[in-house]
Amino acid sequence: MIEAMYTMFKEYYPLGLFSIDDCRLAVQIHYFGKEQFKEITGQDYDTPTVSPTA
Repeated sequence: MIEAMYTMFKEYYPLGLFSIDDCRLAVQIHYFGKEQFKEITGQDYDTPTVSPTA
C-alpha cells in the first residue's frame, strides 16, 4: 500500500474528485487494498457498481 495515495483517495473521494471506478483501479495497481477500498467508498470491492447487461 502506498500511504500517500490512500490518504489522497480517502480525502478526495467524498468530494467527488475520484469515482468508485477510480478507486477500483487504485486497488488493481496496488495503491491500497480491498479493505481500504471499503473504508474509502463504504462498499465491498467485490460488489459490482453497475449490473452487467445481457
